[in-house]
Amino acid sequence: MTNGDFTFVDDAAGLERSLEALAGAPVLAMDTEFLRERTYYAAPALVQLSDGVATFLFDPVALDLRPLTDVLNRREGDLVFHAPSQDLEILHRRWALRPARIFDTQIASMLLGFANQVSLNQLLEEFLGVRLEKKETVSDWMARPLSPGQLAYARDDVAYLPALHAVLAAKLREEEKSEFLAEECRFENFVKDPLEALIEKHVRDEDSPYQRALLRAFLGWREELAARKDLPRGWLLKDEKLFKAARNNDSGNWVNQGILSPREYQKYGDKLKSLQKHCASEHAPEPSERIRPAVRKRIEKLGKNLKEIVRLAGEERRICASLLCNQRTLLQLASETVLHRRVPALEGWRGVLLNPRISALFEAWLRNGNTPAA
Repeated sequence: MTNGDFTFVDDAAGLERSLEALAGAPVLAMDTEFLRERTYYAAPALVQLSDGVATFLFDPVALDLRPLTDVLNRREGDLVFHAPSQDLEILHRRWALRPARIFDTQIASMLLGFANQVSLNQLLEEFLGVRLEKKETVSDWMARPLSPGQLAYARDDVAYLPALHAVLAAKLREEEKSEFLAEECRFENFVKDPLEALIEKHVRDEDSPYQRALLRAFLGWREELAARKDLPRGWLLKDEKLFKAARNNDSGNWVNQGILSPREYQKYGDKLKSLQKHCASEHAPEPSERIRPAVRKRIEKLGKNLKEIVRLAGEERRICASLLCNQRTLLQLASETVLHRRVPALEGWRGVLLNPRISALFEAWLRNGNTPAA
């Protein structure tokens, strides 16, 4: 189906024609619509692709899109997205999409001084004078036929991205930040192992080796169960409950202390306790390594000094400070210095911009006689 603004593709012949039409495009933009409310795995409902002139809406309910992703994987030009972590996760799992060159307009804008998590609508209005209607943000994308409003919404999500890419890419070149974006937009930065991402996000400096092992065991068990049943993780046990259980060795009191409900304990308690027992056989079940309040204060103070350095560096180079170095990383760097008397270093483009300043701050801090016990 073609309406002049886009082509809706739901058969093999249409897919072949669309690939021919897009074959010579130097830049392509991509987006997806999907459903994930009741499942572990997201169900792709629509895949959009545009070169800025022609826009195609592919129906993954009716089509195998592997021929499309095979072509995209062989391309050398930029594949443009806006905040593509979920898009890439879905497309990689379903059709093995792994593009060589990803251009994320959200990261590009942050490298140009925009705030964290800037929306596509904000960027289109700022750079192209376009304001999109967002009436279909919450919509049943698995319904067929899709409504004219849904189709227009899906078209707009990609049709303007090539023009936005041109503006942002030119500004990045002008400010000598193109290599920063290329480093940030590596495929592996977007598609991460979900278990490792959870652990990285929630593990604490004071967690003992036993608690870290138990947290990994609990989360890994739930990940496997959720995937097998194809249910959202939180429908089984919420993150916070597993974190609290891993940090509380008194499993007999998990219900009394409000960590698990009686129903959850009856359903999952035996499995969690067996994982606890296994981890205890490999690691002494030690409590958290409590960081003394005075030491914690020094970590926080050093972290604040580091945050100011990052803020100033971000202002000088017109880069969003939270992209340059987020709060979690700031505290990790400060903890490394306070607890272990080591001067840590950042990697890649962040290291180029920040390491000389970080080293000067931390070395001065150590020279002044600061120690964990001081």
